[in-house]
Amino acid sequence: MTTNGIERFVIGRFNKKLLRYARFVSPVTVLDAGCGEGFTLQTLKRAGIGKRLFGIDASHHAVKTGKKLFPGLSLITGDIRHMQFADASFDMVICTEVLEHVKVPQEAIAEIRRVARSYVLISVPQEPWFCIVNFLRGKYIRSWGNHPEHVNHWTFAGFIRFVEDQGFSVIQSGVSFPWSMVLARKHDQ
Repeated sequence: MTTNGIERFVIGRFNKKLLRYARFVSPVTVLDAGCGEGFTLQTLKRAGIGKRLFGIDASHHAVKTGKKLFPGLSLITGDIRHMQFADASFDMVICTEVLEHVKVPQEAIAEIRRVARSYVLISVPQEPWFCIVNFLRGKYIRSWGNHPEHVNHWTFAGFIRFVEDQGFSVIQSGVSFPWSMVLARKHDQ
């Protein structure tokens, strides 16, 4: 966790919106697809959201660290494009700050849709603002503020269209600067 006061404030606002959207669903089972070390799941757990919390991440190191930091969470290493969970396994699947890293995000969101029973809560950097903020902070100057691992970029409206085009109805959407966030339900619900 960061010690920078501004970053803590921005992340705190992000978590507040995430919790508000998650409370709307009141899920029992939650999967965090691209969970990293498990900070988002731990935030849900502290807020009393979900009884069974699971996380999957491609980074073995992140999962190993998360198991040490948060031993009460169920974290596994795996590819979110090919998850070993049965269809409709989770009341809600969360995927925060992941799709911008995936070369073919449609593959990842199709798999997220498959394992979600009803709801998904997804966030991505809001462009062009995310790059502008990075550039002004002196980060990634040569790439005009673009993080070197970001291969996808969405405006707020473009991201909503993307989610809807993947078989979801957006229930709530908003910005927690500099990120876009949507809570959506599968069309067949």
